[in-house]
Amino acid sequence: MNRNNALWICVLIAPMLLGACSTRPSQPDNRMISEPGTSKQVRLGRTVRNPLELIAKDFVNALTQITPSGSTIGITANRSGFDNALQKQLKLRGFQTIYVDAENHNNRIITAAESSDDEVTIIVRLDQVALKRSYEIRQNFVRPVSSLYVRGHDVNRIVLDDRIFVAEFGRRGL
Repeated sequence: MNRNNALWICVLIAPMLLGACSTRPSQPDNRMISEPGTSKQVRLGRTVRNPLELIAKDFVNALTQITPSGSTIGITANRSGFDNALQKQLKLRGFQTIYVDAENHNNRIITAAESSDDEVTIIVRLDQVALKRSYEIRQNFVRPVSSLYVRGHDVNRIVLDDRIFVAEFGRRGL
C-alpha cells in the first residue's frame, strides 16, 4: 500500500472512531409555551409524584377529541404501569373501561413504549387511530420533547394542552 492510500484510509477511519466514542449532547430545556393571556414564556417540564399519570393525562386529553367521553374502551388484562395510569385517567374523564382479551374488540386500547436514556416514546392505539409522543423523564420530572404524531385521524382537530406540563398551570396531585 502506498503512502497516499494509507493517508486517505486514516482520514476516513479517524472520524468514524471518534464518532463512535461520542455521546449525544444534552439538549437545553428550551421547550416554551406562552402563559395564557400574556406574552410571557414559560418552560415546559414539571416534577410530579407519578410521571406516567401526567403522560397518560396528555394522551387522554387527545383521545377525548377523537372519541366522546362516556364511551366504553377495552383494555387488556396484561398491563404495564402506563396502562394502569391510562385507565385511571380515562375513568377520571368519564370513559368506561372493560377488560378484553379479544383481538377484534372495538374501542380497544393498545399501548407500546420504547425508552432510551432519559427519554420514552409512547404509542397509544385506539382502533384505527394511533397517537405517538416522546417525553423526557428524569426521576419525577417529565416534559414532552416531541409533537403529538397522529395517524388515522385529522391532526388539525386535536388541540394539545401542554399547560399540564407547567407547574403553575397543572393540577396538583399527579
